[in-house]
Amino acid sequence: MSDIILIHKKNNKSKFNEFSKKIMSSGTRSYCLSKIKKDFLIESLETADYLFVNMFKTQIRGFAAVYHDNYDGKHLHISLICNSKTHRMGTRKNKNIPKLAGKNIIDAVLKYGKKIKVKDVRLDAIKEVIPYYYNLGFRFENSQNNTENEKILIKELQDAYNNNNKPAQKKA
Repeated sequence: MSDIILIHKKNNKSKFNEFSKKIMSSGTRSYCLSKIKKDFLIESLETADYLFVNMFKTQIRGFAAVYHDNYDGKHLHISLICNSKTHRMGTRKNKNIPKLAGKNIIDAVLKYGKKIKVKDVRLDAIKEVIPYYYNLGFRFENSQNNTENEKILIKELQDAYNNNNKPAQKKA
């Protein structure tokens, strides 16, 4: 069974600490594909008010470290979200068991934000995933709602990332 669980630091400090330690011990390689430094992982977990944890059976598959941001209104802020890559191949053990992804974690944060009536949900992102979050409806905070400029920036980021990650070719 796959599920996103919410752990509130203030209401369940021992469970919050237990999951934080498990996430820290696995490091950034397991969940964040080695794109995040361990120091940032630790800082994000220490400053979080909530953990949204993607569980598959008894394993942690991903998480989001979220805190309250009260600057200019009440917001939830995702300081770090990571989810391990999963293969979609069905086996006898996991046949017909859905595996949740990072989008499901974001959906859980958005749903909780509506429940506690926050103004919006904000997030930090590394350059490789900005186009993904943009497609989910997140926008640049200081863009003055200029969607044409945002689209150009997103396209440039995608192109730059794709060009930097092409395999090297050797001429025959």
